[in-house]
Amino acid sequence: MFGLYIEYKGERHKLDKGEIPGLRGWGTIRIYEDCGFEAKGLALFVTQMNLSNKGSSTYINGINLDDLVANKAEQKSK
Repeated sequence: MFGLYIEYKGERHKLDKGEIPGLRGWGTIRIYEDCGFEAKGLALFVTQMNLSNKGSSTYINGINLDDLVANKAEQKSK
């Protein structure tokens, strides 16, 4: 299973190319609620991981992870 995965709120999701601008590589990025992260495998970053919390949501490089994960769940259900 090659590709880039994100593990967020206990769930692992495969990222499609370009879903989070500035990220590429293989492996899993685990995002923590305190805005920390760890990368497993060969996760490579083109830019720094710009993590931030706004309200109850977490953003990475300006992308709302809650929205991204919700969109992935919706795609799976179709």
